[in-house]
Amino acid sequence: MPKHSSKRKPKKSSKNALFQSKAFTVFAMFGIIVIVISLTKEVIRKVEISKQIETLEQEVAELEQHNVELGDLMQYFNSSSFQEKEARKKLGLLNEGETVVMIPGEENYGDISNSDDQEVIQDVSNMRKWKKYFFSN
Repeated sequence: MPKHSSKRKPKKSSKNALFQSKAFTVFAMFGIIVIVISLTKEVIRKVEISKQIETLEQEVAELEQHNVELGDLMQYFNSSSFQEKEARKKLGLLNEGETVVMIPGEENYGDISNSDDQEVIQDVSNMRKWKKYFFSN
């Protein structure tokens, strides 16, 4: 009997053939690239969100500080000392036993403003206002 060659070529299984094909390699590389790109996008998005969170937390802290300052200011405006000061300044009110002394020639009468003086200035003609502006010391 003739001798047959004992060397047999092992048959490639269909699984091995699929994994070793060029099409599978291209498809796998494409899949890996898509995954890497999407992961990169997610990392960038996460970094941006972290920055936004940090900015917003800083803004919240500033607003809380501003809120505290406004609360203190409200408390001061509601205090009797502020109300008394404003009544003296804007309305010219006095406490019992106090008298107002005005010194002639003084333009500033302290905190008391006189609206009559402002009306008198506005009754003056423009020509006199310009004359006073240019020729008075």
